[in-house]
Amino acid sequence: MSADLDDLIPFATDRQKEYIETLKSMGSSRAAAEALGVGKDVVSRAVRTLRARAALRGHSPQHGMTRTVP
Repeated sequence: MSADLDDLIPFATDRQKEYIETLKSMGSSRAAAEALGVGKDVVSRAVRTLRARAALRGHSPQHGMTRTVP
């Protein structure tokens, strides 16, 4: 999961980068949300949105697309 999150960093906003770093260090969305003082759904939604943004730009490892395309 950590490698998957690292691949999303180039597509992330500053706030999403903060969520990702906290998620990686804490190990779960619930623990990351508690550390950040937000709801668990906020962290999950941010990662889901980030994955969608990356997929629109051609990066979706879950679908075998691991390189960005024009």
